[in-house]
Amino acid sequence: MSNTVTVTPDQLGLVLMNVKSARPIGVSALVSARCHKTNNPFGEIRKMSRISAFVGVDYSRSVNLERARENRPETFQAKERKWGQKLSECLIRHETTGELYLAVRVLHAARPTYLYQRSAGFWSPVSKAQIQPWLPVEKSAAEAQGVDREVCYRNYRLDSIASIRLDGVFYRVRRTDTSGTASTNPTKPRDHRRAISARPYVPRPGAITKEDLPALIQDALHRAVLGAVRRQEREHESPHDDPLADSHPFSSDVLGPDCGDKDRT
Repeated sequence: MSNTVTVTPDQLGLVLMNVKSARPIGVSALVSARCHKTNNPFGEIRKMSRISAFVGVDYSRSVNLERARENRPETFQAKERKWGQKLSECLIRHETTGELYLAVRVLHAARPTYLYQRSAGFWSPVSKAQIQPWLPVEKSAAEAQGVDREVCYRNYRLDSIASIRLDGVFYRVRRTDTSGTASTNPTKPRDHRRAISARPYVPRPGAITKEDLPALIQDALHRAVLGAVRRQEREHESPHDDPLADSHPFSSDVLGPDCGDKDRT
């Protein structure tokens, strides 16, 4: 069984800073479904995305390998990124916002689960058929790449990632640092083992204070919603459809902003 540790997004950035070569990764994230707002009765809709992917892979080389498989000339050259400063083989920082992104080449994506905000703090599952009229049309980069089978790259904002599996370690991601220590700056790497806490969120020693209650309530609500989602998924999917089927439940603090951006052409 793999090791399991709990990290904040900043601490996850430290881990990703140490990626020096291509390797497989499993990612679970809650991203915006980017649904149209006009006449949309569901309001904000998000998508639980789970993928098997590779990090540290050169985009142009990946496309040219696919072109070779399709008996096409290996002449593809990627354009310069429209945004982002490369910090490691898979970690990107937005120049304007300073936000960190994980860049991956997607190999397989499990069937997503959709959630809508029924009321403040409460998220409920909704079927794809129910929200189909408001879902955006999926765009493919296959034509720009000159291939029949798209080479799919994605950027995931770190604070929207629920968990990753990398190098035999399962990292559960919390959106806030509950240890009381300052956030780690991933642009200044240090021994990431010291930055990682293996313990889940618990109140400070002693009696629970008013400051602890919001975090505890949010934690319980998110666990309940995501637990229901996982049970629903198991009823409709085989374990082979889930790249993280043997992993631990999603982090309780994953209801973050959108993060699945297409960027490369």
